[in-house]
Amino acid sequence: MKFKYSIRTIVLPMLVLAGTVNGQIYPGTNENGKFGYTNEKGDTIMAFDLDEAYHLKNGAAKFKKDGKYGFINAEGRVIAEPKYAETGTFNSMGVCWVCMKGGTDKNGVFNGSSFGLVNKDGKEIVPPVYEEVGSFSVVIKGDKYYMYDESDNADVLYPNIDVTAEQSQEKTNWMHIASSELPLSPFPYFWYTNDKSDRKVGVVDAEGNKIFGEETHYTVFPPSDRMILLKVKEGRDMEVAYFNMDTRQLCKVPFESGSYRPFKCGVARVTLEKDKYCFIDKQMKPITQEFKNVGEFKEGVCPVLEGTSGLCGVIDSTGQCVVPYIYKSIGNTFHEGLVYVSDTNGKYGYIDSKGNIPIPLEYEEATNFGCGLAGVKKNGKWGYVNRMNETVVPLIWENLIVPDYQNQPLVWVKEQEKWYGYSPVRKQTVTKNGYENIMVYKNPSFHIVKNGEQYGIVNNSGQEAIPVALNSFEDAKTAVKYLEENDRQQLAGIELRRYLLQMPSTSANGYKLKDKIPEELWDY
Repeated sequence: MKFKYSIRTIVLPMLVLAGTVNGQIYPGTNENGKFGYTNEKGDTIMAFDLDEAYHLKNGAAKFKKDGKYGFINAEGRVIAEPKYAETGTFNSMGVCWVCMKGGTDKNGVFNGSSFGLVNKDGKEIVPPVYEEVGSFSVVIKGDKYYMYDESDNADVLYPNIDVTAEQSQEKTNWMHIASSELPLSPFPYFWYTNDKSDRKVGVVDAEGNKIFGEETHYTVFPPSDRMILLKVKEGRDMEVAYFNMDTRQLCKVPFESGSYRPFKCGVARVTLEKDKYCFIDKQMKPITQEFKNVGEFKEGVCPVLEGTSGLCGVIDSTGQCVVPYIYKSIGNTFHEGLVYVSDTNGKYGYIDSKGNIPIPLEYEEATNFGCGLAGVKKNGKWGYVNRMNETVVPLIWENLIVPDYQNQPLVWVKEQEKWYGYSPVRKQTVTKNGYENIMVYKNPSFHIVKNGEQYGIVNNSGQEAIPVALNSFEDAKTAVKYLEENDRQQLAGIELRRYLLQMPSTSANGYKLKDKIPEELWDY
């Protein structure tokens, strides 16, 4: 297994730093070039006889002695003796990969085998004897990888995966260590394997308790609702199954030809064939009739399209109909307790999980709720309403973007093919300029905008924090990070010029030798 992980020795002078918290240690060197650790008072915590010493990261630091790596914690206690050929660094989950065999080539690329996982107590939760180890962090949608985020988003937990289909090793092998730190995961479980072809996988928790071994379980997906979707081998065939983490039983699925999804709210969706869906419970029993289409369970309920009537309603996690099949269309799932529906006349409104109608069916189109707001369209124009059907932004716009954050002081509306920032408090547009595109970027304080091929940053007051002068989306994300780290709402004048000049792909200096540079832009 190859890691594109450059191994570098950190050479630091001995430092005595004031104003640090108790339990902090610092790497340093002596006059002989040997490494050790001191505390904030300058006292030696670990003797200066180390080959390498690294800074603390997430409560532990790795060090090298006699050609092997170990770990020391913030209190100065060695939590893992130096015995590893290479290690990563601890992530915020408190777990780190280690390797017993291997070395680096002339390019600093590590080639190793016999991998395992260690927690911050120094316990090997996975013994270092495996070809690959990892965390459940990356999921696959189509041919692309997606990170699971911890938001309550029904579409995020490995959507549209058909585990009955043949999957290449690249598709099922979701973790190759590309850096020193394991990818973060909302799942406190870890996997290990010695089988790179058929992907036999074992799973442990963060304390090293074995959920199951790698002997018979294949192509394991992240746990969901205490159920693990996987494959098992039956003779020469691969069969889909679920592992119940509470009963420790392997559950065979009821339909041979079904395509199965993760469990949510105690049930899992099964695609029987085109336009035929049902749900099963944890006993692997079908609990619903066949539906023509189904949404996602959330908040204990799920929108469905009934096959016989061709109308939509809502079922609960027992399979019972809780909202009758009377609607022409319905949203995929509930958001903030509401889902949009339309009647047979094509008018849209919103219902709750009991079928109550807090927002009447009087609109031409509607969006999902987000951060207390939903977009609705009437008389060909869009605006925002809240859960009480109060108009927050008047219905006078060509289009809109539902905000990502609660109490967002700036929302985006479109007029004459340009996007403008609108303040619901001031009841007016607050951006001086219009923009061709608003890039989707989850940040509560700054918005990335685009005109032509260049990008800029707008703050929540509608000001251009950085004008549209950046040449890539990555530059724009870097600029947002710079603003946050320096606690700035806007860059202007010389400060802006300095920032643009240090951006490698931005042409900030547009002056010719014969031009006169404005006085305010001279950097004395």
